[in-house]
Amino acid sequence: MRLTLFTRWAVPLLALPALAAAPDGNEILKKVDAYRNPIEYYSVDVELTTLHREESRTWDFRVYGNGSDTSLLEFRAPAADKGKYYLMLRDDMWIYLPNTSRPLRISPLQRLAGEASNGDVARTSYSVDYNAEVAGEDKVDGREALVLELKGKDTDMSYSRVKMWVVKKSYEPIQAEFYAMSGKLMKRAFFREFGTMLGKPVVTTIEIQDALRPQHSTIMRYANLQSKRYPEKMFSRNYLGKW
Repeated sequence: MRLTLFTRWAVPLLALPALAAAPDGNEILKKVDAYRNPIEYYSVDVELTTLHREESRTWDFRVYGNGSDTSLLEFRAPAADKGKYYLMLRDDMWIYLPNTSRPLRISPLQRLAGEASNGDVARTSYSVDYNAEVAGEDKVDGREALVLELKGKDTDMSYSRVKMWVVKKSYEPIQAEFYAMSGKLMKRAFFREFGTMLGKPVVTTIEIQDALRPQHSTIMRYANLQSKRYPEKMFSRNYLGKW
């Protein structure tokens, strides 16, 4: 009798389909980060163009990365800005100006140019600053997407909350919304173009729009990604402008 009862219940249990594990938001976010920067130590050229109706301006930068939360931003054009440097250590940021005795501390939220803040250009990793959860599913331009809710790990984050849409299977980022501590939507980012650098798929063009003035946008284009580890002294605020 015991064997008969066991067999009766065991067969239906074995026939049940395996339940799919829920995707982990933080693991997905790391895969999203890989599209912005697939390597830990690097340099990459960034062209930033502001588009305000009929007006357009362009800046050129080179970003040097030292791990996931340290970067150095070198101004290369226009000529009037050459010699300036931004150093970002997690959420602490300094600017070095030629002919000054020491670097000045600034905010990552401060505008660098157009709708792009200092942190938008200097930071290439979301997973360092945010914890992510899968909040649902959506469809964007015909593509099945997962919706991620990102919450800042610290209370003094540049944006306390980010909502991000990523392609369901590849985790390629599609778009994101950035919110202030008050809950106000500050800006939107659209990941427009992708390519291959160093044999890896990467985002090559990001458009940033002001949430209140959508006609004001800034285009960031990435090129010439190089894999290289630079001397630690390059990423010291006491060494800015001396290398």
